[in-house]
Amino acid sequence: MEKTVDKFGRIIRNEIPYDGIRKVIGTRMKASLDNAPQGTVMTRVDMSQIIAYRKKLASSGIKVSYTDILAKCVVFAIEETPFVNATRDDKAIYVFETINVGIAVMVDELLVVPVLYNAQTKSIEEIADETKAMVKNARDKRFDLIPMGGATFTLNNLGIFDVEGCTPFVNPPESSILAVGAIKKEAWVTEEETIEIRPVTTLSLTIDHSILDGGMAAKFLSAMKKVLNNLDDYLL
Repeated sequence: MEKTVDKFGRIIRNEIPYDGIRKVIGTRMKASLDNAPQGTVMTRVDMSQIIAYRKKLASSGIKVSYTDILAKCVVFAIEETPFVNATRDDKAIYVFETINVGIAVMVDELLVVPVLYNAQTKSIEEIADETKAMVKNARDKRFDLIPMGGATFTLNNLGIFDVEGCTPFVNPPESSILAVGAIKKEAWVTEEETIEIRPVTTLSLTIDHSILDGGMAAKFLSAMKKVLNNLDDYLL
């Protein structure tokens, strides 16, 4: 079979039209950098409690993903730092009581962001049911069945890709996006100043500096760590 080459003699494996959702993603990411001055704040967190909580639910026959639990943790952290739950236009910054969490999902070569509406009113089981349906529709390319507008905050869990961290792009007009890296066993200094092997991950929060400043980003990450380190207090 004859191979296709370009003007430089490079062999082309396949040619993908730059249109449809791929072009939408490219356009939005360019708009993100053009319109939102961005910065990323990172922290490390012990994930022992989220792992234990997921196992506890599984032992009761309730299957949820880490992303489902993290989405609810995001809600609790936003409730403690509500200003990150915001968008902006040319006239004003809008801080919302409603928490609509965009959940980044990789579908083949595409990244889509279904939206979990009114996450503040939903249990983890309800979140799990909704995200499972959204992910299935995304992977079946049933994009018409997926709610993808009106998010106030985006969560991108990169753990399944064995990625430790990144600097995610804000999804305009939202103020923030949180990326969660893979969980790795590491030496960890406890509050008692002992060294133990713990499951640890990196939280990376990118913000639009026209809406938020670094101090508020740091407060959100501190709130997120507090939730993850005291999960039973929030989820009982």
